[in-house]
Amino acid sequence: MRLEMDSKWSDATHIPLELINRDIIDASGKRIASLDEIEATLPKNSDTDIIFNYEDAYVNTRRGRIKINEVKYEFEKKNHKRIISIDAKGFVKAILKDAINGDIKMISR
Repeated sequence: MRLEMDSKWSDATHIPLELINRDIIDASGKRIASLDEIEATLPKNSDTDIIFNYEDAYVNTRRGRIKINEVKYEFEKKNHKRIISIDAKGFVKAILKDAINGDIKMISR
């Protein structure tokens, strides 16, 4: 992974790592936890970031073992759907569609 200086990673406090596996280990190589286990504890809907701190923790990457201080999960809301219903009972008397040319005509009260 190449991080450009003008990218969003230039001021980042957390960077993405390409992991060989999803295990978090200590300095001796003993497994502490896995990202799968951590993710299983995350709430389904959250408005706040969740951070798991570690004292003696490492992950195995393509570039070797890297010491980590924490794992941070950021939640983003990408799709927000809002449904608004409007009662137009007093506004529209009829909506007519011409069967021949497809024109739609609204007849107000």
